Amino acid sequence: MVFAAFAVLLAAGGHGLATGAAPPVWVQVVEFVPVFTCGWLLGGRERSPAGIGGGTLAAQGPPSRPSAS
Repeated sequence: MVFAAFAVLLAAGGHGLATGAAPPVWVQVVEFVPVFTCGWLLGGRERSPAGIGGGTLAAQGPPSRPSAS
């Protein structure tokens, strides 16, 4: 629960710094539920460094390509 709260508050702070306005509280509450659920499901066992690295890379998605101008 602490992880989910920290992750949501950190994301809201980043959005606030980038745009000048933090997301509304209801958006932060809605974000908390999936972050908490994923953390709870994945937190039950120890992961290998290769598994953590692979999951992190998969979550990042494909690299973006610069647009031709």
